[in-house]
Amino acid sequence: MKRLFFVCFIFLSIQCFGEEFNMNINLENAMNYCITELIPKYYNGQKDFDEERNILYTKFLVGLQGDTIFHEIQGTEDLIFNFYYLINHDKQICQCIKISSLIKDSKLYEYWILNISDRGVPYKYAYFYITKSESKYSKREIIDISIKYKESYRYMDGIDLLFPINNLITLYQVEPWIHMESFKGTKYENMIVSWKKDTPYLRKMNLFEILYYRLLKKAKR
Repeated sequence: MKRLFFVCFIFLSIQCFGEEFNMNINLENAMNYCITELIPKYYNGQKDFDEERNILYTKFLVGLQGDTIFHEIQGTEDLIFNFYYLINHDKQICQCIKISSLIKDSKLYEYWILNISDRGVPYKYAYFYITKSESKYSKREIIDISIKYKESYRYMDGIDLLFPINNLITLYQVEPWIHMESFKGTKYENMIVSWKKDTPYLRKMNLFEILYYRLLKKAKR
């Protein structure tokens, strides 16, 4: 009886407090390396990442895309970088974007999204990382990984963190209408960024758009 209670408790705990996802180990290690080690080097002015590029390839079987690796999305201060890894010789194309940040109690908290496509076919979900550091120039600590977008997050000691995606240019790059599972139940569900000349605006999708993106082919991994 006690054993049954313990199993039920663990199951309910996972359902209530955790998310079941199985990240590829090479992807997990590469993301940890990029976020904790490479991003502060970029902000500190490093231009040449040939050594780090070799480490990613030899240790984690991950290839970085682009000569400069990191750059800011035009019209924003949000960082973006791209890389890829292989699953059974199929190219998994990854794009990581800083979508929100705030300073709380003299600490910098950043929110990152990792979008992935399998040979060009997007996953229906994305990964989200919350990081903590002394400043944008400092080494980052990963404090949360999720497959659900969280506009608010309660950190230890009751610190409440808010992560709205305020820049619509960044939100357009994020494409929540593609990665629907991660944005279900949030204010971005069934919303899309459109453009009026050079100005982005957020609007509700019409019925045709909702059906189109729900039926759009997604990767099965």
